[in-house]
Amino acid sequence: MKHVIRKVYWEPWWITKAGSMDVHNIVSRKLAEGIDPEKATKHAEQRPDTDLFGEPMPQMRIDQGVAIIPVKGTIFKGAANIEKISGATSPEDIRSDLEAAARNGRVRSILLDINSPGGTVTGIRELAERIGEIDDDQSLPNVFAFTDDTMASAAYKLAAPASAIFVAPTAQVGSVGTRMEVVNFVGQLEQLGIAVEVFTSGPFKAMGHEATQLTDEQREFIQEQVDRLGQQFQDFVLENRGDMEINDLQGQLFMGDQAIEKNFADERADTLENVLTRI
Repeated sequence: MKHVIRKVYWEPWWITKAGSMDVHNIVSRKLAEGIDPEKATKHAEQRPDTDLFGEPMPQMRIDQGVAIIPVKGTIFKGAANIEKISGATSPEDIRSDLEAAARNGRVRSILLDINSPGGTVTGIRELAERIGEIDDDQSLPNVFAFTDDTMASAAYKLAAPASAIFVAPTAQVGSVGTRMEVVNFVGQLEQLGIAVEVFTSGPFKAMGHEATQLTDEQREFIQEQVDRLGQQFQDFVLENRGDMEINDLQGQLFMGDQAIEKNFADERADTLENVLTRI
């Protein structure tokens, strides 16, 4: 769980505000309740079959020659089983499904079935580029994407290289942008009468340390990194989706029909089954 806390509060994310709040709530609940080691270790390293409540978790399946790959929940690289059974997924699991589908001679198309607010930056660009490579390779199945709920931020980046993106009328699509939160406990430590001194060999070495305030120089550096990642995200979307307004790539979410109008998506589809008849 420690690596999740580190990711939540001191790493950049491609995720919506609502998705970020969900992650905060999960982390807070886990910290309050503690983690049951038996639940954390009883599943194999691949995507677990059931969640914390014993309900089946979505798995890749083949239907009518289409490999349907679930992209559900918050996405972050290196997600452990305790996070997966709490609703998260990882780029590693998605890539594993993608490569298996691409090698399967019975698969004529791949469909990313997405309901995700996004996730961490790490691992997403590489996976999105691989999706594009598979879609561009004439010897491999074409890749499509669909959502009837949320296809946002990192999840949208994964969909952007697809041959076509299908969305339901009430789905939310987009949220192209980067966010990062840095939390410190200086106030609480002062109330407890605790003072922490941090010695470093450079002004950025302990940047974001929980017991210190950010300096103006550090804030400027972090903002530059966030802006750079945001620009990379925009460039990737424009490269893969073509004609789009830069003003629409500022973190907004658009409903299904509006997303199509603004070229975030290609066609309306009310259900996944409807998509299967069209690809």
